[in-house]
Amino acid sequence: MDNNNLDNQNPQPQQPEQDDVSMLDKVMQNNPFIKMGQAKYENVQTQSVVMSTREEADQQLAAINARNAEILRQQKLAEEAARAKRTGIYIAIGIFFAAIFAVGGWLIVNATIASQKTVAPDEIAAPEEEAKYGRVEGYKCTNAKCDKTTDIDNNSIIVRDGNKYFMYDKANKKSTLTSIANKDYHAITIFKWGGSTYAILDPESGQSALYNITSNRQITEFTYDEFYTNIASDTYKDMTNIANSYIVARNGSSQRLIDLSTGSEKVRANKKVFVNDQYFFGYETDGTIHVYNSSFTQFLIIKSDETAFVKNSYLIVMKNTGSFYTYETTGEKAKANDFIKTLNAIKTKDRLNTLLNDKSFFRIPANN
Repeated sequence: MDNNNLDNQNPQPQQPEQDDVSMLDKVMQNNPFIKMGQAKYENVQTQSVVMSTREEADQQLAAINARNAEILRQQKLAEEAARAKRTGIYIAIGIFFAAIFAVGGWLIVNATIASQKTVAPDEIAAPEEEAKYGRVEGYKCTNAKCDKTTDIDNNSIIVRDGNKYFMYDKANKKSTLTSIANKDYHAITIFKWGGSTYAILDPESGQSALYNITSNRQITEFTYDEFYTNIASDTYKDMTNIANSYIVARNGSSQRLIDLSTGSEKVRANKKVFVNDQYFFGYETDGTIHVYNSSFTQFLIIKSDETAFVKNSYLIVMKNTGSFYTYETTGEKAKANDFIKTLNAIKTKDRLNTLLNDKSFFRIPANN
């Protein structure tokens, strides 16, 4: 027999293939309860993996956003810095050109002013400020204690403002600080003397002083009882020409001849002082006359029985007998000259009457 036929006649049982699913597996696969549990387990596991992946993605996204935000912030800072730098440059350029324009404008204005007529300060009307402590005839006070002391003339006054005295020109609205001492004055008396204006400062207590209003300075100390200010009075008879240089004052019972330039006393006498040419005379109560030279040095005493004359700057002192002495302004006796020869030519007994009747000889007033 053919072996092939034998094989066909006795078939061999087939072995299950390894890929075939076993009955148990089928049962398990077909068991719905097992499938649900397995599915649930796989879903839980899958969800856990998905959630972990999402959180990681969120964190990465947050990191990316933070980094992007930082990059944007840095870009903004860089832009702001650049903008500030540009702004600073623009400002510097603006200031530079503004300075150039200002200088140019200043030059133009000054050139215009220089080419026009200058306006005097008095022509410019300055706005009047309200005085904090009020005004005294236009003067603006700077202290609560402020009042007028006296009138200098129709346009000027003296004002005491606090502890100082001011001269105020009402027409020009100008005040000038004086050196008048800070005292309470019974009176400040204004008078004209020579070519200047003076004031007698008479305090509430003590003696008076002389002040030159024109030159704004004090002449004497407070050491005088009276100043003789009437040039037409007997005090200045025959010597009115001294007003520009001297004034007579009284201290106690004696008169003093005051030098107006220095305030010093040149001559003093119990009864009277007198000036002629460059000779100065002091009249005493004993009837004598003390004579001072041009340097205010006493060089002679004229007795009561002698008569004095001045001519050609010579001082002639003659006795009742007719004898005489001649002096120069230095106080020295004059040397022989034509003038003395002329006097000697007059008879001795007639000499005194001749000089008294000759108006060219000025007779020094007698001490009566």
